[in-house]
Amino acid sequence: MSGHHRQGIDRRRRQFLARLGGAVGAAYLAPALARLGPARASDSFSGSGGGGGASVSFSAASLPSRPRRTQPARPQRPAEILVATRHPAELDRLDALGFRVLDRELSALLGLTLARLALPAGMGLAAAIEELRRHLPDATVTENTFYQTSELPCDDGNCAAFDLIGWRPGGACDAAPVIGMIDTGVNPAHEALSGQALEIVPVPLGERDAAGRVHGTAVATLLLGRRDSRTPGLLPNARLIATEAFFADAAGEAADSFSLVRALEALAGRDVAVINMSFSGPANPLLDAALQAVAAHGIGLVAAAGNGGPAAAPAYPAAHPAVVAVTAVGRGLSVYRQAAAGTHIALAAPGVQVWTAASVSGGRFRSGTSFAAPFVTAAMAVAALEHPGASPAELAEALAGAARDLGEPGRDPVFGWGLVQAEPLCGA
Repeated sequence: MSGHHRQGIDRRRRQFLARLGGAVGAAYLAPALARLGPARASDSFSGSGGGGGASVSFSAASLPSRPRRTQPARPQRPAEILVATRHPAELDRLDALGFRVLDRELSALLGLTLARLALPAGMGLAAAIEELRRHLPDATVTENTFYQTSELPCDDGNCAAFDLIGWRPGGACDAAPVIGMIDTGVNPAHEALSGQALEIVPVPLGERDAAGRVHGTAVATLLLGRRDSRTPGLLPNARLIATEAFFADAAGEAADSFSLVRALEALAGRDVAVINMSFSGPANPLLDAALQAVAAHGIGLVAAAGNGGPAAAPAYPAAHPAVVAVTAVGRGLSVYRQAAAGTHIALAAPGVQVWTAASVSGGRFRSGTSFAAPFVTAAMAVAALEHPGASPAELAEALAGAARDLGEPGRDPVFGWGLVQAEPLCGA
């Protein structure tokens, strides 16, 4: 390594530490990462991940039209209701109203009993919620919302995601933090995960079948994959606690707010530094409360921004104020064409043609904000080990301050504060 390059790394490390020190006492989330209002569509948008870095203005009407592919209609998942109450005996009376309790659990995280309910035959969701609110005035009654993994297929190609942010073996990047993850199933027999410090925690799914292991194995390998495997991970010495919260039905794979609260509760009682959430969906008041409760435990929260496109409404959990929202870029530092945008976007990371594990063996290239989130999760976990007294907000602010600015100067709704940088950490 040249002396000039070494001096550059040292300078960036000093800047990172200075920002971290200056962040002490900041409110959660720090002003640098605070949400400034509802997410909005980006004012500028770069071409798809593998292309050049030039930016072009756009509106929904000006995006190039693409031929539509005719696909068979996917079955619709039946609507459900989520109830949270301090009086669990109330749930026993719902059969008389035509509601069926599908699953229930006492949540220590929220101090409430949660229940999933099937709607009475012939009753719509809005009417069912109104009916329950009349009979359960002290309970929280809301739709049981569903969440999908933030992954889209991509073609094979060259991938240099680790190099893009300066992540390399050495220094603190050989550390062994404890990381949490909420995702689909994980295949512990994959050669990249065999022998690694991986603990799998199945979340009870009631009457539903567990989801497959494709997405979860890919995300877990990005975080933990053996260095001597064909799909090495960012932190092969880490310990990963993977909660399997997704189910499969005729409509596909999803997690609901009920199972996500269960997964967050399972991780809140463990010594995890950061939780990776590579999925997205709508806002939900009980999921919001669970995220805030986990953040109050001093645990960092990182989520994929979602793949709804730059004009989509903000997706959750990324848009929650206690969560660091991560968008995806390609090798040319252009934003991923399907990535969500908005004022809640905090950081960018590699997420286009990222090489990681296939579900059974070997690897494949994958694209989506799902695969960008682990880069920020790993960086925050290393920073937490290096600075044990810092809060997640302070760590997030320091990562934002050390990021490589992309797009418009300063924070913007496409790239947030810019591309996360690992050199200040890996050289430590």
